[in-house]
Amino acid sequence: MQSNITTVGTYSLPAAMEFGAKTGFAKLGFLIAVHLPITMINILAVAICKETFGPYVAALLTMPLVGGYTAIILGLVDGRNPQFSELFSKASIFWKYLLLNICVNFCIIVGMIFLLGPGIFAAILFAFVLFCMTEDNLGPIEAMKRSAELGKGYRWQILGLFFMTILFAIVLGLAGALIIGLPGYFIAQSMHLDMKAAMHLFMPIIMMPVLIITQLMVAHSYRQLTVLKSVAGPQIAPEFS
Repeated sequence: MQSNITTVGTYSLPAAMEFGAKTGFAKLGFLIAVHLPITMINILAVAICKETFGPYVAALLTMPLVGGYTAIILGLVDGRNPQFSELFSKASIFWKYLLLNICVNFCIIVGMIFLLGPGIFAAILFAFVLFCMTEDNLGPIEAMKRSAELGKGYRWQILGLFFMTILFAIVLGLAGALIIGLPGYFIAQSMHLDMKAAMHLFMPIIMMPVLIITQLMVAHSYRQLTVLKSVAGPQIAPEFS
């Protein structure tokens, strides 16, 4: 199969959105199967460790799968047919993804503490760190620098991507709540679960298609920018800083 990046004239957010939606639905069964181990780890970690430590335990336990999942998403953008076994292909270097996660979240949280703007700017700078690390086998700091350099000249477009992923999450999340949430409510009632426990159980399941489509959008954007940078150089479009 050939790469899904067919033009190198300029960055196209609509192209990323179209790819995310089309590929997300076309490969939904495979991608849910790939995403399911991560989702189940999150559900079990929160159920066993409760709210205080559950998310941190889940983040730690899913790190061996993050790199492989990222490679699968990027493979779809590049026109490959990834295999489920690729999910475990980066497990031996999970510690690099763990350090990257700590560094990026620290920068975003510090930015959010001072003002919302710096936090959003940090999220834009580091939007592509997972793909940079996975594709080029970079360390955490190198991946952060690479992501920042890759987006240089395209900050406004990446800001648009940031808000579009939020919009997709809201729209698809509401649709998922109607499709899965209502049946889930009655299932929770039959299991004698309270509303909080039901939310912990069903919300990660509802969010799976949302995460899949938005991650495909970001991966397509990453590949567009790597192609553009290799062809046109750094000074292409106005940027903010």
